[in-house]
Amino acid sequence: MIKEEKYQKIENFFKKDLEIKQILNTIIPTEADFYDEESKIRYTDKLIKEINKIAFLIQQIINDFNIPDHIKETFATKIKQIEQNINGSEFYNTLNQGLLKTLQYIKSNISDLRPEFVDSVRKGFKGYYLFYGENVETPITIMNFYTIYIAT
Repeated sequence: MIKEEKYQKIENFFKKDLEIKQILNTIIPTEADFYDEESKIRYTDKLIKEINKIAFLIQQIINDFNIPDHIKETFATKIKQIEQNINGSEFYNTLNQGLLKTLQYIKSNISDLRPEFVDSVRKGFKGYYLFYGENVETPITIMNFYTIYIAT
């Protein structure tokens, strides 16, 4: 029974992983998202909705695997920070600066996987044991957090 449960968790993980990657593809803005004010508002609403879907999927992964509480809390704080930023005037100003600035925002807050971060995770996680501390850099983007969950 335990093996079946582990296989089920792994199978669920890969389904959620694929879904997260598909969602990430949908949040990449296009020129149409900058056509007028209504387009920008629709894109902002879509972005928040999709980030919440990603957060929900990652939360399910967290529940399936024994992720330490301090990483869960840091992830929840990061999601809340991104939502507040997107709902604020700073993101609206980013949208008004156009596609490239918005892509830069998406990359720096959601999708970027810095090589040095990935390397620190690789060195900081050993098998099923989590050594999260000095060796692992602080996660900055949603994908950084997700990389930690994959490593565990």
